[in-house]
Amino acid sequence: MKSVVSYVVHAVDKRKVPDYYDIIKKPMDFGRIKKKLEVTFPNYCISVILIRGSITMTTKSSTYIR
Repeated sequence: MKSVVSYVVHAVDKRKVPDYYDIIKKPMDFGRIKKKLEVTFPNYCISVILIRGSITMTTKSSTYIR
């Protein structure tokens, strides 16, 4: 099983985790943040907040799915 960190470094592969995009409505990873940061700094702040939410949701769901 991948660590939680691996889900935010790169975009999640829909073929490997098919329901990820059904659960996470606004997916975010550091690759996307880098692209957004090149455009504007405020998007960076929003992206970090979204990643934090994704990590929290993933961590909580893995606690229940054991």
